[in-house]
Amino acid sequence: MIPDPRYELANERTYLAWVRTSLGLIAGAAGLHAIDTGWPQWAESTISAVLAGTAVACTLLAWWRWRGAKAAMKAGEELPEDYGHVILTVVIAAVALAVLLLVVL
Repeated sequence: MIPDPRYELANERTYLAWVRTSLGLIAGAAGLHAIDTGWPQWAESTISAVLAGTAVACTLLAWWRWRGAKAAMKAGEELPEDYGHVILTVVIAAVALAVLLLVVL
């Protein structure tokens, strides 16, 4: 069965959205590492590393999701479950909380 091109293109747009999110996380990590926030060095390094690591995971999850969705559409099956958004939400909330605590304290 040949998948509808609209679904193929939607799958690619979703993949590209995840890649853009990864690029934003990388920019945030590099920006935090480059500026002097006045925070302890360990805090800056940790938050930068978490953001960069999340960018790597986000890119890999994007590819994994795109590949799985493409295979499912080609086979005429249901799309696989995706939990990448949950992981991304938890990590961003944790980083935001850490930044909030560093700013307040």
